[in-house]
Amino acid sequence: MPPAAVVRALPPRTASLPKPLPTPLAFRVPRPPAVFVGREVELARVLDRLQRGGLAVVTGVGGLGKTALASRAVEALGASGDAIFVGLRAGADLALELGRALAATEGFDAADWSVSRSDPEAMIDGVVELVEAGGRLVVVDDLHEAGERAEDCLRRVASHCRDSRWIVTSRREPRWPGSEELIVPLAALERHEIEDLLASCAPHVDGSAREAIAAVAAGSPWRARSHLRGSPGDERVTAGLTERELAILALLNEVSVPIPIAILDEGRKPDPSTVERLEREGLVQAGQASVRLHDVARAQLMGAGLPAPDPAELRQLTNELLSSRSPDLEIEGARLWSVHGGDPEDLAPIRGCASGWIEGGLAERAFSALEGATEPRLLRERLACAAAVATDAALAWANQQPEPEELEVKLSWTVALDRAGRSAEASMAARAIRAATDDPDLAARAALIEVEQSRLAGRYVEADSTLAALAPIDPGLRLLVQARRARSLAIAGRTDDALAACHAVATSAAARPAVERIDLLTNVQGVYAMLGRLSDMRALGRRIDTDPARAPFATRTQLARRAVEAIESGELGEGRAWLDRLGSTRGTSLHAHGLLNRIRLRAATGELEGVTELLEELAQLCESSGDAENLGWSRIADAYCGISLAEVRQRPWPAELPSLRPALRAALDACVRIARRRAGLEVGAAESAPHDEIDVELFRLRDGAEAATLDARFDDAKRAVSSAIDLARRFGYRLHEADLLALACDLHAASSDGERAAHFGAELRKLAEQMGSPRFVAESELAQALASSSPEIDPALLERLIEPGSPSPVAARRARALLDREGPLDRFDSLVVNAWRARSGASGATAPSLEPRASDPGDRSGWSFDPGTSAVALPGGRSVDLGRHALLARILDVLRDHGEEGATKEALVESAWEVRSYHPLRDDKRLYVAIRRLRTMIEDDPDRPARLVTTPRGYGLRDCRSTSGKPR
Repeated sequence: MPPAAVVRALPPRTASLPKPLPTPLAFRVPRPPAVFVGREVELARVLDRLQRGGLAVVTGVGGLGKTALASRAVEALGASGDAIFVGLRAGADLALELGRALAATEGFDAADWSVSRSDPEAMIDGVVELVEAGGRLVVVDDLHEAGERAEDCLRRVASHCRDSRWIVTSRREPRWPGSEELIVPLAALERHEIEDLLASCAPHVDGSAREAIAAVAAGSPWRARSHLRGSPGDERVTAGLTERELAILALLNEVSVPIPIAILDEGRKPDPSTVERLEREGLVQAGQASVRLHDVARAQLMGAGLPAPDPAELRQLTNELLSSRSPDLEIEGARLWSVHGGDPEDLAPIRGCASGWIEGGLAERAFSALEGATEPRLLRERLACAAAVATDAALAWANQQPEPEELEVKLSWTVALDRAGRSAEASMAARAIRAATDDPDLAARAALIEVEQSRLAGRYVEADSTLAALAPIDPGLRLLVQARRARSLAIAGRTDDALAACHAVATSAAARPAVERIDLLTNVQGVYAMLGRLSDMRALGRRIDTDPARAPFATRTQLARRAVEAIESGELGEGRAWLDRLGSTRGTSLHAHGLLNRIRLRAATGELEGVTELLEELAQLCESSGDAENLGWSRIADAYCGISLAEVRQRPWPAELPSLRPALRAALDACVRIARRRAGLEVGAAESAPHDEIDVELFRLRDGAEAATLDARFDDAKRAVSSAIDLARRFGYRLHEADLLALACDLHAASSDGERAAHFGAELRKLAEQMGSPRFVAESELAQALASSSPEIDPALLERLIEPGSPSPVAARRARALLDREGPLDRFDSLVVNAWRARSGASGATAPSLEPRASDPGDRSGWSFDPGTSAVALPGGRSVDLGRHALLARILDVLRDHGEEGATKEALVESAWEVRSYHPLRDDKRLYVAIRRLRTMIEDDPDRPARLVTTPRGYGLRDCRSTSGKPR
């Protein structure tokens, strides 16, 4: 198809998309050669590929004109003014380079570039989304130079681009399945095409000379142009060049980025024709206002007699780059100075530039460029970049540096210590900086590191007093201190003061630069989350998402936060969508958040298969990382799931971790009390005062309501439940509201108030359908049936509720009891089922005694395991159903057969997992996890096992009796 026909056939950009901004010169596609011969077929193929799939990959060896073809295609599409050009250097991060170009092009004045290292998938997704939103045409040049993640990025582009179009040049073909459809191979030009090219470029060259040059050009337009200067037999790239042309090439050979053309002739009268000639002969690539050495020419110039650059001109070039106020050029100037040396005074413009490099996404490039630098000013900037890059290599280098004497440099070194996990040392260094400086801003920046360590260690009073004493002058830093102080006030229980501080920071943040603004709002959002102000948290999240300065590819932390907001608000479908966008978090700092969100969603929907494994993974992750806050929430989630599964889960707090902040400890204690009380192991409710943190107060009220119900203090229970439901509705906690409505159904059914029980059942059903929660739909159906005065419940309903994979273990247990089938019941299950039987006159168990059943934690007698039903009967009437845990039941059965003597780890693994041979590297951890889960279910204290014990052989059971009563 001819190029013009393809252009006419291309669909127009979607009408609803905004017109893109003009592309900055630094990212504008270079103009194609004035003479473009012999590529009509390949050009048509590129345009056809763009029409059919949006991505074309032009491949071929160096010197065949891949970049020229890409530029010509852009011109054919009429997109020269708004297309984006991204030229890659060795080891470049493709997603990061695309992100920088897009941020500059779309008008984002700042972005969180750290996401490219901590969350590369999010960076790639954001890049694709942003290009799609603008309907841009992007040219990626020299893909073969990019780092290892480049092909993943390109594959994502190929899968998802719709309104955008992409042209990629590379010396290597992509290698994923299906990528062959994207390739437009560029072969050598025919000899007659080379002659036509030479005739157009140099009409003064006669036919015999053209034939001679075409013969040695080997189909390369670059080689053909380079031979125009001398005889065809002369292979030297420098043949025929003037002294000035050689001087320009010598300077360009020293730099690795495009530089402004005017800088080359600084101090002389500019001669644009010189650059034009070098471009025409294929030695340089010129953009709109910049020039760089052609990469093929750079390789050819090695050993080709190119003179060394003039020292005076090189120093002048270095100084111009250092003073350019362009981050790319400043870094290149600093690199040249570190390689060639010079007067330290020349580095005066570089002081403090690291902050601009970091904000511009160039920290990694600067860190690499300054490798080997020893001048203190350059070391200072490299230390700051190392702390921002935060890769293992960068932090290792920074940690090996001697402790700097200059306090500002020492602060960067301290940040690197902190990010390398040497928090205690970082805290001491920060304290020393604060004591040694009279600069209030420097003291504040150091104190923020010190305060974070105090908080993580549980020294909340110390952290707050340190923050209260700070008085920075810089307005942005002052607001950041105020935001961190709000967190301390929240931890200390001064909720009104914390909320006032949050409001003040959020209001003042609007006037701050983009980087500061987003950071401040994110800090405030974290305080709202801590205080349980869900509606404020969601409103601030929307403000962050719509901030015109926020780059869309820096949002993964926000995705995790939006997921938990949606789940707590009962918008389970939206929460699942946010989690899907978040994707895999394994190996990132967000993994604990990701696991917790997924566990919470599965508990809300009733998808509990495998949730125990997720809880175990989350606990191990938090314990190994020392993350007390997330470990506290994981323990709450563990207890919450245990309530649904009628399992008591109570693990001690790891001694090596700091204690929980009081509010979170109160929420955890309430959840554990609820679980233990339902199992008959707890007496009443703990005395506790109302709490300002909304989610903590909801747990407290539920705890009190359940205790009052089991004590038959129904009026007290109803008041507590009513208060909790009102609180949940007022602050938008619909997931808590569903739990409380289910409790209200049980409470009114137990007090023989069928009418109110039916009312709350209908409320629960309505809410559950709005949320999209199969679990609460099932519980509402059974609650309404139990509220009826009918002496019978539809057996079809009960059979459906006990089917495998039932979304509600609570409804399944109760339905099984109503069908007179054996199975474990907690105290609320028994209370509700027997209350219905007593009210309806149905046969079965009598109403349960509401006297609490105490249990001696050391009592090991009278417990048994029935392998036929997978049921464990424990002292005090407690039972555990392992029917949903086939692996654990198999392990317990093997142990039962071996008795107190115990089974070896080899025997357990071979029987439970049905493997032929035991391998410690593969099997030790999974056996340990399974044994830990079993102990959590059957022991009173899993960390002091009295029933499933460790033996010299492996593991064994003590005092376990078979169902026939014979000791094992």
